[in-house]
Amino acid sequence: MEGSNQAREIAIQTLRQFSFLVFEISANEIITGVWSKDPADDATYQDRYLNTPLVDAANDKFVDITRQYLRHAFETGEQKVIEYHTVFNDTPSRLLIRVMPAPYDHERVLSVIEVIKEGEKTDIVEDKWRIALDATGDGMWDLNTLTGKIFFSQKWHEIFGYSETDITEMNQWNELIHPDDLPAAKKQFDLYLQGLEPAYTAELRYRCKDGSYKWILSRGVIAAYTNEGKPYRFIGTHKDINIRKLQEKQVEESEKKYKILFSYSEAMICTHDLEGKLTTINPFINRALGYTQEDLLGKSLADIMPANVRHKFYDEYLPAIKTKGTAEGIMHILTKTQEPKILLYKNYLFSDTENQPYIIGFAQDITERIAAEDELKKSVDTFSSAFNHSGVGMALVSPNGKWLQVNDVLCDITGYSKNELMGLTFQDITHPDDLETDLDMVNRILNREMDKYTLEKRYIAKDGKVIWISLTVSLVWNKDNTPRFFISQMVDITSRKTLTNELFKKNSELEAAQQSLINKIGQLEELSYIIAHNLRGPVNNINMLTEILKVKNGGNSTDENALLSSGAFTLDEVVNLISDAGSSLNASLESLLNIAQIRINKDIPLDDCDFVWVLEHVISQLKGDIVEKHVTILKDIEIAEIKYPRPYLESILYNLISNAIKYRDPEKQPVIAVTTGMDKGRVFLSVKDNGLGLDLERYGNRIFKLNQVFHNHHDSKGIGLYMIKTQIEALGGKIDIRSKEHEGTEFIVTF
Repeated sequence: MEGSNQAREIAIQTLRQFSFLVFEISANEIITGVWSKDPADDATYQDRYLNTPLVDAANDKFVDITRQYLRHAFETGEQKVIEYHTVFNDTPSRLLIRVMPAPYDHERVLSVIEVIKEGEKTDIVEDKWRIALDATGDGMWDLNTLTGKIFFSQKWHEIFGYSETDITEMNQWNELIHPDDLPAAKKQFDLYLQGLEPAYTAELRYRCKDGSYKWILSRGVIAAYTNEGKPYRFIGTHKDINIRKLQEKQVEESEKKYKILFSYSEAMICTHDLEGKLTTINPFINRALGYTQEDLLGKSLADIMPANVRHKFYDEYLPAIKTKGTAEGIMHILTKTQEPKILLYKNYLFSDTENQPYIIGFAQDITERIAAEDELKKSVDTFSSAFNHSGVGMALVSPNGKWLQVNDVLCDITGYSKNELMGLTFQDITHPDDLETDLDMVNRILNREMDKYTLEKRYIAKDGKVIWISLTVSLVWNKDNTPRFFISQMVDITSRKTLTNELFKKNSELEAAQQSLINKIGQLEELSYIIAHNLRGPVNNINMLTEILKVKNGGNSTDENALLSSGAFTLDEVVNLISDAGSSLNASLESLLNIAQIRINKDIPLDDCDFVWVLEHVISQLKGDIVEKHVTILKDIEIAEIKYPRPYLESILYNLISNAIKYRDPEKQPVIAVTTGMDKGRVFLSVKDNGLGLDLERYGNRIFKLNQVFHNHHDSKGIGLYMIKTQIEALGGKIDIRSKEHEGTEFIVTF
């Protein structure tokens, strides 16, 4: 990232010296940078354009032109130059607008606006821009021959170490050139002035401030002419090529050493082109293989290889060294007398001074060593004793899966004789469900992604039984890097697998029984909460009505509410209300008993519920509290029916309405609004009150948890909301709350 930022800064600083404005634009047509020729004006233009979409700034004609050619620059990587005539500072002016890819970021495009001065020729402008575009990372200079003054960029001062006041005159500049390089500089300058070169270009040594000399690539063009047509202003760049020149010197020294090594080495050294044609061979090759220079030069290396391996030279070796830049391995060669030789080689791809690629190769004759190794391999018993007397199944298997050699234990495991197995492949006896995994492992070994693998798989024995084995496989390679055979070891784990599977089954059954028991306990706990919670209200209602009845019959009561409310009812009304409450209590008990039977034994059935009927049923249970607290209940039943367990729906309505009564605001007339409707294809129920409300920021994450009480002065157990949330979610629904303190609360149930 640091290098990219530096390249960006150099490019912008270079371009702005020749421009009126420089815009940087992203692929999504946002202006990400804007610079003026005078840095003091940058802030003004940045306030106007920075981070602005091109389309919003299109009323500026040069921005609109930029937008027209932006895609072309991104898609082709080419610049577009558009000439535009306008009035600039009350003067008719000619603008050149260049839309081009940013050299430091392929996701950016630059639009460079240049004001062309009166009389400035187009070819001078183009030369100047060519220098500018090449100048990224170079030091720039600007020479005026009429005044003898010369200006250098900050990068130039960094290259040579001079301050801005050290070198300001043309004669001071000339004195920096190494005396030996002055003739070459003058010659190149004369060629340019005569029109024989498109630009002034010379490689020179310049003296730095510390007294050392540094190789510089000096380039320049004429930037302006006098009225008489004589050039007087030159601009150009100085590029530091000191490292390159020193490297070239090192290359010259290396070439000398290489020629000595090439001529006198006791190793085979040659060069060939990208087609394999030999271009040089050292004397040792002549001695080792018997060929003369004339025999080999201009011929392909493949011509002296055995016919059966020549295709590898073209299909493997040449592509590898072209793409990787290096190749090493074994190469088979024939001497002039057709004697086969085996060479160990390591070759490299290089480019000459004209940037033409070539390969240099180094090789040693290892024919005798390979022969000795082959003899050693032949004399070694291929672990036959361990193979034949092993306590586990063992086999040698060909790369295509054919059994090459098997031991007695493997025959016992599979039930096949040796001759029968030798006529099959391992694929033939592998269980179909395990074959793909096994073949994938085989391919990974063949591709050298692993050295060996172990897996548990199944064989199908001769009698059809399924046998579980633990299989371990490794691969033996031939000396030419082709696969020779697999070594496979098999252990019969059928008994272990049977015991493991049985244990797993028993554990699964035990875990299922445990979970079932936990669920049953949870259901019973929930049911006990429901019973305790739902019966408290009706019982309290009956107690209240009983106290009122005592007062009506002339008795005494310690319940102040009963004393106050007794005048609101006739005796018959009280008796009827007690009867209604008792009936409702009995109905609730029956419903709860039904729930208990359902929750313990089976899934909860769905009922055809009438919202109005269920709501009236709940209101009748709470009639005493409703009358006593002067509660107004509003009903807006848009959806009248729903498929839902009736006991659950009663429990939901009972809890939400009783809570609204319990947590009413004593300063207000209690109003409860019950609404049903449809939202996004799902039925919802809303119970909204104007009661005390809750601070959701404080209690929001605890509202529906068990035993949570938020108004301590009320008789509450913190069970109701937890219970109905459990009921709602058990049937795939959800419950939400909206509440503000002193304004009220709304519960929304989505079924």
